[in-house]
Amino acid sequence: WRALGGSLVARASRRAGVAQGKADGVLSGRPFLFCPLQVQDDTQVTRFAGWCGGMEGFLRALSDAVAHLPDGWHLRLKEHPSSKRSLAAALAGMQTRHGDRVVVDNTTDTFEQVAASRGVVTLNSSVGLQAFFHDKNVIVLGEALFRIPGVICAADGPDQLARLFAHPGEAGYDADLRDAFMRYLDEVYYPPVTTDAAGRPTIDRARLDPKFAAARAAAAAWAEP
Repeated sequence: WRALGGSLVARASRRAGVAQGKADGVLSGRPFLFCPLQVQDDTQVTRFAGWCGGMEGFLRALSDAVAHLPDGWHLRLKEHPSSKRSLAAALAGMQTRHGDRVVVDNTTDTFEQVAASRGVVTLNSSVGLQAFFHDKNVIVLGEALFRIPGVICAADGPDQLARLFAHPGEAGYDADLRDAFMRYLDEVYYPPVTTDAAGRPTIDRARLDPKFAAARAAAAAWAEP
């Protein structure tokens, strides 16, 4: 699964004001947590936001938590490149409240911001999963397929989120468990499919070979109640 990371490319922008440009040094300096925002009316946000209840509640929770960041740290946010509705007003409110402890960067490549961050915080964005390729701590507030204790750090309420922001270096993960989860996705859940000249798909049955039993066993272990 590690090899797949080299092919990750940030989603092309479909809106003015949001881009995937080069960092050009803007990410050096102060440590930060990165929050890739999602499309406000996407089902992932409207139905699976957990205790936040949606985008408005998510931003409110983040704004309350920012006050607990260590001195010198900031929260860096980027709007979704496919969102048809701007969050500029809400984000400006956060900046008014916290000053330079909140930075909105809609122009720098998403994965460059992930790579430069000290961790990613999200409801359930796929960027949280993609942050695994950069070995980043990930804080999850909502419901996500990768919300597995040890793989990420779950924030189950405002008090826990505040603690995680106050001690961002402690929001760690179990590298072996994360590796088992990603191996399961790569080797079992999503086996490679090839397509012949006629467009007929063929599953790579080698992925179902007993030699991949270790990945299946590891996946079963973390899936147990």
